[in-house]
Amino acid sequence: MVNHRWPRSNPAGFLRRYRDGAASRSEEYDFFKSAWERTTFFLDYDRGHIDYDYEEVPAAEAEALIEEKRRRKAERDRRQGA
Repeated sequence: MVNHRWPRSNPAGFLRRYRDGAASRSEEYDFFKSAWERTTFFLDYDRGHIDYDYEEVPAAEAEALIEEKRRRKAERDRRQGA
């Protein structure tokens, strides 16, 4: 998810959509749980209920950005706990 405060290089969040058999699934990455969780973002976005925009990126780029954000969060947590 991107906007004027959260550019593509440091997005506000990560979303993914994929097909699971006949069903389509949407998920967002939860940094507190370090896991993907279901979301209604795309449904809400299509209805005009979301202020964020989103930008599609290749999976490898998204995974690299997730790892970078996780690394920065771990560093902040270590500094705050010290």
